[in-house]
Amino acid sequence: KTGVTTMQMDIGLDTGDMLLKSEVEIHENMKVGELHDILMEKGADLLVETLDKLERNEIVAEKQDDSLSNYAPMLNNENRKIDWNLNAKNIHDLIRGLSPWPTAYFTLDGKIIKVYKTAYISDNPDFEPGYVIKANKEGIFIKAKDGTVILKEIQMPGKKRMPVEAYLRGNKFPEKVILS
Repeated sequence: KTGVTTMQMDIGLDTGDMLLKSEVEIHENMKVGELHDILMEKGADLLVETLDKLERNEIVAEKQDDSLSNYAPMLNNENRKIDWNLNAKNIHDLIRGLSPWPTAYFTLDGKIIKVYKTAYISDNPDFEPGYVIKANKEGIFIKAKDGTVILKEIQMPGKKRMPVEAYLRGNKFPEKVILS
């Protein structure tokens, strides 16, 4: 889960006393774009509520527990690139966390292919991570460390993003190759 918090400004980064909080559950297939929209609405509502309660003197500020603080690393091309040696769920979560922007990707023949939507299964076929098992209307099946990632929506270089099923109607995706 995650959420939004209104807080008093302080000299440090994210160190002021908390005023009000609102939590949001993150479901297994939620993408960051969906979460953004939900948090945007929650944040706006919470801000109005905070201002109203501050005006009526109904808020008791709460100190933050610094031991619970954590910060995400700066995104760059390297940590957006899919590492097929990771667990299938971790790859699925990376893609969800970067969709619709800035987008996770892999390369094929030196070309960047962006990935917007996936599923995964916990099978363990006897292939090397990154191996393209098959490509059909259900998706592009790629071996991960402990299972299979199924690409559902991609964007080829110079093309619009589209469901894999639509892409495969007019194009082939190479099978039995290893992606980087």
